[in-house]
Amino acid sequence: RRLVRLAEFFETEVFTQNTNFYSMSEVLERCYRLLPFWDLPPLLGVKNTNDHVNLIKEAQVFISHMRFKSVTDLQKYAKENDTLSNAPGTDSLTNTELLHLGVDVLVPAALSDAITEATASGIKAKIVVEGANAPTTPSGDAIMNDNGVLVVPDILANSGGVIVSYFEWVQDKQNYFWSAEEVKTNLSTILMRAITEVADKAKDEKLTWREAANMIGVARVAQAHRLRGLYP
Repeated sequence: RRLVRLAEFFETEVFTQNTNFYSMSEVLERCYRLLPFWDLPPLLGVKNTNDHVNLIKEAQVFISHMRFKSVTDLQKYAKENDTLSNAPGTDSLTNTELLHLGVDVLVPAALSDAITEATASGIKAKIVVEGANAPTTPSGDAIMNDNGVLVVPDILANSGGVIVSYFEWVQDKQNYFWSAEEVKTNLSTILMRAITEVADKAKDEKLTWREAANMIGVARVAQAHRLRGLYP
C-alpha cells in the first residue's frame, strides 16, 4: 500500500496526471517486475506467478523474456547449478542493458555505484528510486539531473529500515510493544511527511531531491547539536 501511495504521490505531485489506487494484485498485473530471485516466494499468493514476473535479478545475472515452465522449475535449476545464468527458457541481460530498459521507474536496490557516467545517459526511466546505498556516482547523478530524471536519493528512499529500527528502540525503552499495523501506520506517516518536505523544498528552492534531502538532514542534525550538545 505504501508503494502504491508513493507512486500516486509521484504522478500527482510531479507529473500532475490522473491516477487511481490499485490493489497489490492489480499492481502485479499492470507492472513489469524486477525481483531479486529469492524474493519470489512472497508472490506465491498470486495463482500464476509467471504471468506477473517479467524480469528476475540474481547478483550480476539478469534474465528476461522468460519462457520457463514454472517458478518451481527455475528454483530447482538455481539450486542445482548455483546460478540462474543460462537457465532454460531465459535470455541474459548485462547490467547496462538492465539499466537501459524502457521502464517508468528504475530501482537500483542492491549494489553501490551501479549508475555511473558511462551508463546514466542511456537511462529511460522518468524516476530513479535509490533502494541501495549510494547506487549512483556523482557524475551519473549529474547526467540524470540534466536529462530531467527525478532521482529519489538513498537517504530518503531506503530510510524505512532505519526508521523501524528507531521504533524498536522506542518500544524497548518503554517496554511497550506495538502491533504490526501500528508500525506500518507510523512508518507510512513519517515517510510520506518526509517525501512531501523534500519535494516542497526542491520545488521552492529549485533544487534536486538529493540536494533538498541533504539540506534538510544536515539542518536537523545541526539544530539538535545546538540544542543538546555533541554528547547528549
